[in-house]
Parts: sequence; structure tokens; C-alpha cells
Amino acid sequence: MFKFKIVDRESYNNLIDLCNKVLAKNEEVLYLAIDILRHNNEIIEFNERLLNLNRLGVKKENEDAEN
Repeated sequence: MFKFKIVDRESYNNLIDLCNKVLAKNEEVLYLAIDILRHNNEIIEFNERLLNLNRLGVKKENEDAEN
């Protein structure tokens, strides 16, 4: 994909070091994304529980109103 002309060993080592830093950063971003998805799932489950509780509350209010 990319063509580099490596002039010396130091430039080559610097390029490898830079690539390793980029890969490490990508891994950090991936873990953050996974963590965000996990938290989003927890929030969705929490909201679903709240909705279910509210529906039960509405049903209970309707039953009380009928009686």
C-alpha cells in the first residue's frame, strides 16, 4: 500500500516504533468502544426495567380507578 525508502536503520526503527504506537492507540480505542457498548447495553436494560415498572404502575392505577 505504502512505499517507503528507508535511508538508515534509525529511520526504520523510528517507523516501526511509530507503527507500534499507532497499533497500541487503536487497541485503546477498541477497548473504549467495547466499554461504551457495554454501558449502553446496561442503560438500555435499565430503561427497559423502568418502562416495565411504569407500565405496572399504570395498570395498578387503572385497576384502582376501576374499583
